[in-house]
Amino acid sequence: MSELLEINRGRKIIYEFLSKSYYDVPDSNYLNNFISLFDVIESIFSNVDNNDLVKSMLILKNFKNDIVNNKICKKLLLKELSKEYTRLFYLGNISVPLFESVYMSPDKLMKSEVWETVKRLYSDNMFFPKDYNNTIEDHISMELLFMSFLSNIVMKNSENSLLVDVRKTYFKQKEFLENHLLKWVQNFSKKIFSITSDNSFYAGITYFLIGYLNEDYTFINDYLNNEFI
Repeated sequence: MSELLEINRGRKIIYEFLSKSYYDVPDSNYLNNFISLFDVIESIFSNVDNNDLVKSMLILKNFKNDIVNNKICKKLLLKELSKEYTRLFYLGNISVPLFESVYMSPDKLMKSEVWETVKRLYSDNMFFPKDYNNTIEDHISMELLFMSFLSNIVMKNSENSLLVDVRKTYFKQKEFLENHLLKWVQNFSKKIFSITSDNSFYAGITYFLIGYLNEDYTFINDYLNNEFI
């Protein structure tokens, strides 16, 4: 059970990091978190046969090394990343929508039926994050935070050897990936790649997003099918 506990601790942290990556312009806390997490994340996925994760590690390692080796000033990097975030997600017609509804509803508008579905899921699972209380529920940062929230529940259940509850929560995560995140994140990512350079920070984060969601989906399915842990 200790292995399952540590796996889900890691899942909780990674989903939370990804959530923060798309939530708002980065601040110093986000950048420090990125630096502290990167080596651990790289070691976990160093031998994974996943092209998106390989690309993400190569791109993000350059940023991490430049910061650690003082090749770039943190304040200057934060300024550049803030500009990039704003350009990608807030500047008019070329900006990338951050909401599932825009990708999944027939009229491509926010707050459509899919938004209502996501709201109900959050309510059913008592997911009401205080720090995100002004964020529309199908914003990508909220959906990723919901996965972190469920991973935390799995972590607590595994700590208490509640394997039936672990399986129930994994089913919820599997369905949420199938019915929501994995349905629209590929198109979301394509839009990002179309307007940013392939070696930019947000390209690296987005390659990581795609690769991690697919790896995590495989992990959940393997657990539910085999209960190997």
